Order: sequence, then C-alpha cells, then structure tokens
Amino acid sequence: MISESIKTIKLRIADIAQKYNRSPESVQLLAVSKTRPISDIVAAIEYGQFRFGENYLQEAIPKIEALRDNKRLE
Repeated sequence: MISESIKTIKLRIADIAQKYNRSPESVQLLAVSKTRPISDIVAAIEYGQFRFGENYLQEAIPKIEALRDNKRLE
C-alpha cells in the first residue's frame, strides 16, 4: 500500500537523519514513478509525497500533463 510505504520510508529517513545529527526536513525523498499509473502518483501526493522522477521523457509527458495543475508538486 502506497501510504504505508511512504510512512515507513519517512520514518527511516527520520531515524537515520537523527543518527547523523541532521534534521529530517533536510532530506528530500524523490519517488520513482517509473511504470506507475497516474492513480498511484495521486495517491502518493495525498500522503505527502510531492517529488517524482522518471527515466524516460515519453513516460513522463502524459503524467506531467495529467498532473500539471496540481500546485503541490515540485
């Protein structure tokens, strides 16, 4: 489930950041949306993931167009 995955990763980031005396907010998570449908990306956005990466422009373009009006994405 996307929500659980994001929660688990963010907890791991917080633990490791604390271990190395860094603020968890100083670490940015870049989610790979390669092969994932737009509905999964929207679900991730709902759980606080706003940065995404793609390997191929031809896969990114339809997703960019579908999500271009979402002001929460960076």
